Amino acid sequence: MLRLAVVHALDDSGAALLRDVLDDHPEPDARLNRWRADVATGAVSAVALLDAGGAWRGIALWRARDAGTQVQIEALTLAPDTPAAAAEALVERVLRTIQLAPALQAIEVFMRGAPASIRAALARRSFAFFERCLMIRPLDQPVPPAAAPPGYRVETWSDAHQPAVEVTARMGQAGSIDAVAVPEGQSDRIGEVLRALRAGTYPGLDAWNDAASLVVLAPDDTVAGYIAVVVARGMPYVADLLVHPAHRRRGLARLLMTRSLAICREQGAAQCGLAVTTLNPARALYERLGFTAVECGESAIWWRDGRQLPWTGNPV
Repeated sequence: MLRLAVVHALDDSGAALLRDVLDDHPEPDARLNRWRADVATGAVSAVALLDAGGAWRGIALWRARDAGTQVQIEALTLAPDTPAAAAEALVERVLRTIQLAPALQAIEVFMRGAPASIRAALARRSFAFFERCLMIRPLDQPVPPAAAPPGYRVETWSDAHQPAVEVTARMGQAGSIDAVAVPEGQSDRIGEVLRALRAGTYPGLDAWNDAASLVVLAPDDTVAGYIAVVVARGMPYVADLLVHPAHRRRGLARLLMTRSLAICREQGAAQCGLAVTTLNPARALYERLGFTAVECGESAIWWRDGRQLPWTGNPV
């Protein structure tokens, strides 16, 4: 007989389940140790599916972010041969608990190691599934230059540009695939995210790359687009690239990318990285510029306002 229980420590059987999830993780021991510490301190919440002998047959770990508006389920998995009914019970318990939070807007489930029964349970609850890839471009070869269209010019992103950049960000992000697939980039908070990037306070990043972060100005001096470049683990990383809808199809995204990559190369960087949703049309540009996918992962996304429904394959 299986039962569900809130847990505050990872025992050996729970750690073994998580090791299976981390099979292809670049630093599995460090990640597992972080989970152990986070469960013990309450930084993540944990529910275990236990058998009659107390061994873990399933596990869910989740973390609230951004004042509880988002929750990331970092692990949601079952031991082999666990009945599908147990997957339903685990998913139901976790989602019921998370969705009680009044501030909640979005749930993101990292699908690494999740069996088909977990996927089916999430799909039945109107989650949409997206693949995102880390892409890398070596900078040992020169970056082909791109010319600015007549009347447009590129400048280094400054404090003076920031208000207009945030307006452009909200206009450009609304209706995009990333407005659904990337909860932390939601349009009503994109200004906060960009300010945190520039301040170097966004979690997991080392610093803002001031020289490589650029804006492109239209002939009327409005901000037509921008590229935000940060440093993560010593490597330049394109955190955001956006062109205002009124200025698209003029080659501005290519212009921003090529100028920024050339600056990163001049700074001595060996390579540059970025993350992109597979279905995002920008991926084709990145591939033409020499970026290659080195790691891809799938996430399941749910929004309280239902914006993911058109991507589920179910009637809206």
